[in-house]
Amino acid sequence: MRQPRQIGQELRTLVEEAGIRHVLFCEPALTIDEQWFTELLNYLVSASLNVKWQASAALEHLDEETIPRLAQAGCEALTFVIAASSIFDSASRRNQARKLITTIREHGIYTHATILLEPPYESIARLIDVAATFGLNDVSFELMQTMRVGDDEQTIKRFARQRYQEGQTRQRLIDRFSPVLGGLLWQLRVQNVDEELGG
Repeated sequence: MRQPRQIGQELRTLVEEAGIRHVLFCEPALTIDEQWFTELLNYLVSASLNVKWQASAALEHLDEETIPRLAQAGCEALTFVIAASSIFDSASRRNQARKLITTIREHGIYTHATILLEPPYESIARLIDVAATFGLNDVSFELMQTMRVGDDEQTIKRFARQRYQEGQTRQRLIDRFSPVLGGLLWQLRVQNVDEELGG
């Protein structure tokens, strides 16, 4: 990993010589090395470069104490890669992910996730439904290599996107009206749509 000071100096040059104030850190994920990541954030905060940036990070390597530093350092967007099956590892991990994403968004940072879909097929819909409760600004879906053989990748991705949007709508109703009433309103909405399509 290159030295944070060197990266900061290059960012300053981009600002002063080219007027560039928005930067994308392509690879690797910034959280790949915890000590280096901390040093980078500290340097960017102290340097006051007035540069906004986006990068990828591992959600499990972030904590609530780091998030304000991200915002102070100029982070405007984070992308996470989430293996869909890992969402179901434990309720505590799901709750922690939701809490972190909420905190990140409260600090004005845009959140995007690339969700990796993987077999078994019958679990995909449920995995997508859970992901829709995380409060992300946006998602994209990628298929694991094992699903690309003999399957229509675009069809599965379209299904995932539609299911995710439906899950987000349901979650908004639940957040606003409580799980019981929100769930009931969702069911009524689905029934009305089905009747309109049938008519």
